[in-house]
Amino acid sequence: QTACIGLCTHPRVVNGEVRITLYSDVREKRNFGGRDTTSKSSGIEIVDRVRRKLIKLYPEYNKSHQRFERFAKMIDIGDATDTWWNTEAEPKKKLAERMQRLLLHLRYSPEETMILVGHSHFFRILIGSLCSEQFKSKDPKLTKSLQMAKLDHCAVAATLCDFGDDDTKEVKIEDFRFLFKRGKLLFDKPKGGKESEEKTRLKKVSWEDFYSAILKEHADDAKLIYGEQGERKL
Repeated sequence: QTACIGLCTHPRVVNGEVRITLYSDVREKRNFGGRDTTSKSSGIEIVDRVRRKLIKLYPEYNKSHQRFERFAKMIDIGDATDTWWNTEAEPKKKLAERMQRLLLHLRYSPEETMILVGHSHFFRILIGSLCSEQFKSKDPKLTKSLQMAKLDHCAVAATLCDFGDDDTKEVKIEDFRFLFKRGKLLFDKPKGGKESEEKTRLKKVSWEDFYSAILKEHADDAKLIYGEQGERKL
């Protein structure tokens, strides 16, 4: 749902050049007693469920509105054709294995720039474990925070990854920054306490107003995500 809403007017998605592909290795890390990555749907059932959820979320649009039809067409079910979720807490070894699969997938993708949509705990482990020594020396405070804190809800961040010349070199993150000046890191709350950053109260706005505001206020960031033609097409 998040990917559909956030990318529904991305020029390459609108033009049918790329689709939102479901990839199970980007799923959230499931902890003991948690319900993250729990699901009952797989394959085409996911597409149908997303459509129903979005119709409920946006009642101002008619159920047959073309936007919902576009949603269904822009999703590629990828490898989520069977039970893609965890049924119990995920061991560290298993998590490390799927992180490596994801990195190999990204390394050999023909695309130079990719957008991953996922959840905070998985990204904390992924980003925090890949910071290069050069990045740590350049910004020790930030890199330490990336290892300890999680991304805020609906935050959008960019990373610069060095995949090296061949498989013998480990993938390293050389830089990280939030986009659209709205991101922040949330540190786990102590017992009986609150998270060190207050959660942002999100206001519901239309798609058109959302993208219009992004392009007006953050042209450079929009160009990074949507490409050189983003401002003209969105």
